[in-house]
Amino acid sequence: MKQITFITGNKGKFEEAQRIFSGSEIELLQESYDTPEIQSEDTKEIAQFSAKYVGSELRKPLFVMDRGFYIEGLNGFPGPFIKYINNWLAPEQVLSLLGDNKNRKACWVTSIGIYIPGEAVKIFTGTDLGSVPYKIDGDLGYVADKLFQPENSEIALSQMTKENYDKFWESSSCWKEMIGYLKSL
Repeated sequence: MKQITFITGNKGKFEEAQRIFSGSEIELLQESYDTPEIQSEDTKEIAQFSAKYVGSELRKPLFVMDRGFYIEGLNGFPGPFIKYINNWLAPEQVLSLLGDNKNRKACWVTSIGIYIPGEAVKIFTGTDLGSVPYKIDGDLGYVADKLFQPENSEIALSQMTKENYDKFWESSSCWKEMIGYLKSL
């Protein structure tokens, strides 16, 4: 059996990854590691840096994940700085930043950086398109979950059932690509 460590202190992210890895024949471990955060608007660049940094310290197969929430009408804000809006702003405050702006396109970008000793860091990225709803509703998730309605959905992430909410996060193409890559090693 192959084994890889997910570097995260976030219990929810690890549980998500466990569901995704289920049945893959790859054992998933979790480890927290304090990684310096570079100031970049690009989740791929952040994942690349973090995987290389932690990999050079731990020297074992591992991966990191970075997500960004990009609102087109706010010039991509908050991007990868999502944890800051989760801590500092209410969903209504972010909506007020949009004001009368009709451009409500938004997307989540998930970037996974894999470190395998002796190999260059490999990056897998997935983008989920959607929009910012005009009204905040629902209790599931964080601030940004109330601000994102996936394409082909009538409701925001925060209004979904827990099962559908989990399915949304687990469906990003980068997970499948990453697992396929790991299986090929």
